[in-house]
Amino acid sequence: ALQLRLKDHTQAEIEALAPKLIEIAHERGVAVIMNDDAALAAKLGCDGVHIGQEDGSIKQARAVLGPKAIIGVTCHDSRHLAMLAGEQ
Repeated sequence: ALQLRLKDHTQAEIEALAPKLIEIAHERGVAVIMNDDAALAAKLGCDGVHIGQEDGSIKQARAVLGPKAIIGVTCHDSRHLAMLAGEQ
């Protein structure tokens, strides 16, 4: 999988850069995970999203991306947070 983690870029820059990266990845059978933004992931045709503890909930991401999307969650080496994410 390829995680698009472009924290120092604006959404407009990501929208300009990401489609070609996504295309290249998909042509090679590589899943693309957008960092932090489920709506942007859906808009760009990503395979999923990785959300931090402050980036929304798994439930919200699932509602935006659908039942087959990959959803990763930051757990900060916390077994408790990992268990909560797994349950969701």
